[in-house]
Amino acid sequence: MSTGVDVPELIRESEKVEVILEKLDRKDRSTHYNMWEGVLKKLANDFPKEKDKVESLKLIIKTNTLKSILFHMPFISYEARQNVKKIWQIIFTEKDLIPLGVEYIRQYPEILIMLVRGSASRDKTSGDMFRTVLNTQSIHYLLLNSALIWQFFEVASTEDYEVSSEAFKTLKLAIVQRSSPGEMKAVASFLTKQFEGFFHQLGKLICNDTYHVKRMALKFLSEILQRRDFFSTMVKYIGIPSNLKMVADILCNPENEKNQYLAFHVFKFFVANPRRTKQINAILTKRKKAILETLLVMKKQDEVEYGRELPLLIERISEL
Repeated sequence: MSTGVDVPELIRESEKVEVILEKLDRKDRSTHYNMWEGVLKKLANDFPKEKDKVESLKLIIKTNTLKSILFHMPFISYEARQNVKKIWQIIFTEKDLIPLGVEYIRQYPEILIMLVRGSASRDKTSGDMFRTVLNTQSIHYLLLNSALIWQFFEVASTEDYEVSSEAFKTLKLAIVQRSSPGEMKAVASFLTKQFEGFFHQLGKLICNDTYHVKRMALKFLSEILQRRDFFSTMVKYIGIPSNLKMVADILCNPENEKNQYLAFHVFKFFVANPRRTKQINAILTKRKKAILETLLVMKKQDEVEYGRELPLLIERISEL
């Protein structure tokens, strides 16, 4: 099967260590974790050299080695986790291996839950691995149609910047950073079906008192509204009065210019809408003075570029 590489033997070694680990209390596992990390290092180095990776991966799947490794990942060293990531990325980026890897996850969806839990505990490796598999269409569709996607909103709300940032990266990859028309159509359908739930969760993040959570949530919302694929979602969102009030509150709050900038790129959709409802017009009219004062101050900020949109918004608001 191989040329000087004995992947099957490494998998058998891994199985032996796994059997020992299962019999030990966690506090007594450190020595055997060290042994296992040595096996993982060899496997990460040898698997890419394997001539018949498909047969090797079939053996890894058959012995459930991958699931066992992921189960113990929180307790192994950073270097060992990088070796696991290296194996994972080969499986989910090489054309011949992807179908086997995807089918394995479909059989054991708890693998995705393990990775979400890992990314929620400051393990960037788990987040990278989740996004690697999320790049496949099959797992992307699986995520959109499962309750797992809502866990990322909860993780994104944490005060820990690194953990929150990882969650937003995954949400963006799932929603706005898809490449094929089929994937974007699937996301558009998801946003239509889950409109209330999705924007309720996103609204909670925008109203979060933690600076980085609010900032990343506003940017995420702006990116969603700008996608032509989500036109009907955008129209529905900017027709809801409570959404305008939330965004206008942030826009007119001078305490943070960066958030004002991001709020501006959401607020402009409400103003530019040629079919504004009476309720939306009433809110804009009521807040006309505060909004105009804010926009005129923003116009004087040389360090921020708003382009032609800012003068246009000032004109539209003045006409109310």
